[in-house]
Amino acid sequence: MKIIGSPKKNYWQKKIDSISNIYQNGDDQRSFINSIMKGWLVWFIWIPFTLFAQAHPVQAYEEDLVLLAPALLDAEQTDDQRKASARQFLLLMEKALNQSGSYDFNFSKLKNLAIIGPSDKRFRIVTWFSVENYRKKAYGLIQMAPQKGIKQKTVFRLMEQEEGTRNVDFKTFGPEKWPGAMYYDLMPVHAGGQKAYVLLGFHPGDNVVHRKTIDILTFTKNGEPRFGLPVFMVNQRKAHRIQFQYNAMATMSLRFDKLRRRIIFDHLSPPDISMKNQFQHYGPDFSVDAYDLKGGQFVFVEDLDVMNRSENLGGPGDRLNVPSRPSLIRKDAGKTVRPSAPDSLKAPEKR
Repeated sequence: MKIIGSPKKNYWQKKIDSISNIYQNGDDQRSFINSIMKGWLVWFIWIPFTLFAQAHPVQAYEEDLVLLAPALLDAEQTDDQRKASARQFLLLMEKALNQSGSYDFNFSKLKNLAIIGPSDKRFRIVTWFSVENYRKKAYGLIQMAPQKGIKQKTVFRLMEQEEGTRNVDFKTFGPEKWPGAMYYDLMPVHAGGQKAYVLLGFHPGDNVVHRKTIDILTFTKNGEPRFGLPVFMVNQRKAHRIQFQYNAMATMSLRFDKLRRRIIFDHLSPPDISMKNQFQHYGPDFSVDAYDLKGGQFVFVEDLDVMNRSENLGGPGDRLNVPSRPSLIRKDAGKTVRPSAPDSLKAPEKR
């Protein structure tokens, strides 16, 4: 609900302008603030504004990010307003991570963020979504742990590319051409002759077809992040990452078995072979596959024997999906129809 002619409007406009002057100057910022005022004034009236006198130097940024977060997904805003909100959210989050002492700050008030990091505490990845052009767009930042006496870039902005899913599976990318996802788990490994981190991610796309991803994060000698490593054997080729596409109403499990150095996932199929590559019809077919880490490479394991499905398939990735629905696989004359996995799923064919 918009509030017109509110007696507090001038008061909150001044408060918002103070944020503008602190964080960024210029007409671009003024345009953003005005667009937020039109649709989100109610948030600034009812949510306490605490810019100063915070217990932690990053807490002021967190409070402002909390105010901005709802605008990223608000259907009542125009696309331009959501893009402006998303840009401002990225700028403020980047500034927050560049503050001294920010590495250990958990941003617990921001429920739209996914923050993960390895046990060696070398870095952490912050990811989130906005709605732009009628689909979800991923945003992210990598924050490197501070090191005494070493001057290096500590925050890398991740910019989701627009190439589409088919063109990214056999390439390595820097942060400026990131194959976007919200990451929910990672596992440190030694793969491709170097230390690497396996990432599990989710992307809702256009809410018709969802995507889950297995990606590999490495760092150059200069500390620059790189996404993708040719360590997945796929149809006699080495893929840099694995992607799964499926119906948005289905629930796909993709998780680690860290004890066995294994990635476990539901095999996806359409209800009929005539629907091959029509991913809006794909869903789990009650079989389970895996990638095992052997000799620095991930080797495909078909039809994994899972004795306890609830123990082996549950995991943090499941919470990112909508509730489960019946499998999309059908029975035909008593025989399960299980078509070959299409190339874009990057899984070896079922025979």
